[in-house]
Amino acid sequence: MKPQHLLLDGALGAGLLLALGVVFALDRPTPAGLVEKEVVAAPVTTPPRPRPQAEPMAPGAPPKAPEPPPLVKTEEKKPEPKQEDTPQVVPPPQVTPAPPPQVTLSELEETIRKKGRLKLAVSRPSYDDMGKLLAALGKGYEYTQLEDRELEDPARLKQFDVLFLTCQGGGITSRLKASLREFVSNGGTLYASDLRHTVVCMAFPEMATKQLLPAGNAGEVTATVLDPGLRDVLGKTVKLKFDAGGWRPALFKPGRTVTRYLRGTYRVGAGKTATASLLVKFPFSKGNVIFTSFHNAKINSETAEKLLRFLVFSAVTAEESRRITLTMMKGGFAPQKETLSSASEGAAEVTNLYDNKKAGPLKFALGFKTAGARLRLTVTSPSGEKKVMEGDGTFVIDVPDAARGDWTYTVTALRVPYANFPFTVTIGEIVPKR
Repeated sequence: MKPQHLLLDGALGAGLLLALGVVFALDRPTPAGLVEKEVVAAPVTTPPRPRPQAEPMAPGAPPKAPEPPPLVKTEEKKPEPKQEDTPQVVPPPQVTPAPPPQVTLSELEETIRKKGRLKLAVSRPSYDDMGKLLAALGKGYEYTQLEDRELEDPARLKQFDVLFLTCQGGGITSRLKASLREFVSNGGTLYASDLRHTVVCMAFPEMATKQLLPAGNAGEVTATVLDPGLRDVLGKTVKLKFDAGGWRPALFKPGRTVTRYLRGTYRVGAGKTATASLLVKFPFSKGNVIFTSFHNAKINSETAEKLLRFLVFSAVTAEESRRITLTMMKGGFAPQKETLSSASEGAAEVTNLYDNKKAGPLKFALGFKTAGARLRLTVTSPSGEKKVMEGDGTFVIDVPDAARGDWTYTVTALRVPYANFPFTVTIGEIVPKR
């Protein structure tokens, strides 16, 4: 054989042996103790929560039923409100206390009968000083000034008939809300102003409205007089001065129980305005609430002074006014006009006018406290016929067939226990049957 053939055969044989060795190596199993590594990211897992160990059972006791899995509440995410370039808006607080008890006429009369001379309380002055006005009205309006902690004490408030809660900022406690609510529910009259709007809404959420209105700017507001009786005192409009911004409109739930005395359009920002009530009154259980948007300390005109006197008289006669309203409604009548005034020695007569637009029955009710006073009411028809009655407490003159036209009614003070003795005259018409 030739040498070149021997070399070729040797090369082929070596190659064959090498290939067989590779195949043999690949086909061998991995020896024990060796680990094959892969470049693969291991998944991240959360270890399971350890299960609570079962309590040992007493011998012979039946096995306990497994506890159901806990319910998980999911809260739906609400969309974010749109941010708009608007003035400060005061949202009404959301509170849901127990509903007030319904009061009957006999219960209200019993509450009034138990009270003697009215006892007045005033919160400490801050932005407002109602005590100064009460002192100017005379001895019959003596009052007790209460500290903030006393306002939170229902037993302390129970000693008074009228509470003047004048404008003041600061925190509102649950004790204050509960105390004010109990005070009014038991027959008290609450007068509150401006920044006290929030606590009034929280104490009486039944009267709060969901409507949002901005707080007012500083400046003068010309208010329209809505109430016929107040219109006799002030005229059709009255100018109110707000010396600081951020004051609150008298915003409460609309309805027949809310009496709206004043309404005005006011500035709430650059070039923006809002319209709302500025003075309201509403009954609650056995008591009453009066709210004003303005301060008495910043009103200096003669007309505005009449308004403030009206507010005080409204507060101190609120019980009698409520009693008259319930009596009329029970008899099928609806109050159409209420006149609030006062009598003093040397100024013993007050005369007003009622425009009767349709012929039919009328009631003229004179309301005042039984506190040593004696008053006379004279009702004169358009033709000059008179009906006269006098008494030591609230009474009513009935006119079964009142003619259309202008009726005059005059209150004469025969005896008053103190100057500026307050009284109210309410005229009611029969409610037509539907």
